[in-house]
Amino acid sequence: MGSHLSTNKRLVTRFLFLAIILDPLIFIWQGGDLTDSGFHALRAQNFFADIHSAMMPSDGILSYFIGGMWWQLFPGLGLFGFHLLGALLVIAGSFAPFYALRELREHPVVSLFAILAAQAFLIRINLSFGYDFVSFFFQYWAVAFLLRGLEGQKGSLLFLAGSFIAAAALARVPSILSLGLIVLPLGWKDKVLPFLPDNNKRFSVPFVAIKRMALFMAGFLSACLLAIAIGLATGVADAYFDGLVNLFASSQQGGSHNKGVLFSKYYTDAVLTLQWLGVVLLWVLAAWGVFHRRAPRWGGLVFAAATAVALFIWLADPAAPGYFHPLKYLVLAIYGTWSVLIAIGVLKTSPALRTMAVAGLILTCIGFLGSNTGLLKTKNGMLFLVPACTISAWYGSMERFADMTRKWKRIALVLAGLLFVSSFAARFGYVYHVSSRFLDRLSFTHAYSTPMMFGIRSSKERVVFVDGIVPRINETEPQSEILVFGRTPALYFLTERRPFIKEVWLGKINTPPTRSGSPSIKGSPQGADLPLIVITDPGVLGPEGTVMIGDFLNEYRYIKVTESPESSTLPWEIWSPK
Repeated sequence: MGSHLSTNKRLVTRFLFLAIILDPLIFIWQGGDLTDSGFHALRAQNFFADIHSAMMPSDGILSYFIGGMWWQLFPGLGLFGFHLLGALLVIAGSFAPFYALRELREHPVVSLFAILAAQAFLIRINLSFGYDFVSFFFQYWAVAFLLRGLEGQKGSLLFLAGSFIAAAALARVPSILSLGLIVLPLGWKDKVLPFLPDNNKRFSVPFVAIKRMALFMAGFLSACLLAIAIGLATGVADAYFDGLVNLFASSQQGGSHNKGVLFSKYYTDAVLTLQWLGVVLLWVLAAWGVFHRRAPRWGGLVFAAATAVALFIWLADPAAPGYFHPLKYLVLAIYGTWSVLIAIGVLKTSPALRTMAVAGLILTCIGFLGSNTGLLKTKNGMLFLVPACTISAWYGSMERFADMTRKWKRIALVLAGLLFVSSFAARFGYVYHVSSRFLDRLSFTHAYSTPMMFGIRSSKERVVFVDGIVPRINETEPQSEILVFGRTPALYFLTERRPFIKEVWLGKINTPPTRSGSPSIKGSPQGADLPLIVITDPGVLGPEGTVMIGDFLNEYRYIKVTESPESSTLPWEIWSPK
């Protein structure tokens, strides 16, 4: 009997390992996003050409180096290749919590199931290459090496953890705040207390903690010095630091990344999260009653199924797609609060799990900083918070409830299951920046003829748009740079044309930008040095932007090369200088 159960456990464990690998790959062949996916692909495509210029992507230089190498190796995969690269980064990062702690490996079925749920939540909106996923990868493994180094008392892993934090900062500048993980050794409790032997000398626990923090910081500083040395040797250091200065200066100005706008969004989302916490508490009270030992066993199944159906209906609401869906508040309210209770000791559990909860909270608190999507990127820390909270029920976190421990284990598993179901449903029902109608994905079966969209299936309207405009751009002068007005930076990538300016997210504007970023294009050279202008959505320019573009086209005697058919649902125009 025991052998049979052991065999079943191994089979389930292998299935969950496979599920964690396959889950990110399920929908990467569908899409058609021409915004973020194209933006990051463009930066990777041009990385080695831009590295010595003002076009250098200083906000994520390591991310785009990795993307640039991928592009050099697999250019034939086009945009699909960057979807695949994003999925591979997520898969590799998802196993970091399992590697990190013995407690998770002792209960592989429960921990892998929780990791699968957290992974599904992480990728529920979008999955493609970008600096977020590269930075997450380095942060996840930094935490894993740090916890493994503390558990095994291995200085080399602590040093490696620090170097991975430096890599995370190079992959996305705000991720330098994850250096806050350096405090974890202060709360770690070794098996040998109150002193640790070292060559017949005895050192106090605080001394050992400081020594470990020093190793972590040494790894961070060594990686930073190595990066600076490489930058100086290759001649890119000046351009990189100039880019950082411009990046921080832009946060003081207007726009969606102005620090005042950002903190306003963070505050609004924090208030909404607290409101959803009330809903969570009501659900927990209901679950407590349903899973009571005297309640019929089928009651728990009915309760879980009813909750899943309610979530399904809620997630299918097209009025709250993607970024705007309150699922992010609900999950943060559940696992954020749970983790805080573990971290401050209200819920007692293994010291290692408590440290993992603290690490997850640090990643949660710094993951969204610098982002204009509110608290959306608190999802960063869920890959550690969800398994730490779930598995804590197996390590005494609910012992104060005496005979209720078994009930809490069931509730923890039900929560993880609902997280997976709701996240998967959210991903199915929202095709990133293409469609928010729940069943539209079923019609995304149309193939592109554009070579750079190889392997991707999308809606008929999106395919007609791309296959119509890309060949028309390619028919123009091959050496001409282009300037795209509208939220379609992927057109630069798909046509392999150089952007006229660094800003490729041109939407509502009042003045035409120049190479130098000045508010007027007057004085720019005529003829071939003027860019090909592509307008992919005239409506997004706004009234002032439309007038500005019209005046500019007249002043420099542009002619309309071609435009979309009148019946097109996604209009576009191409203008060329005479």
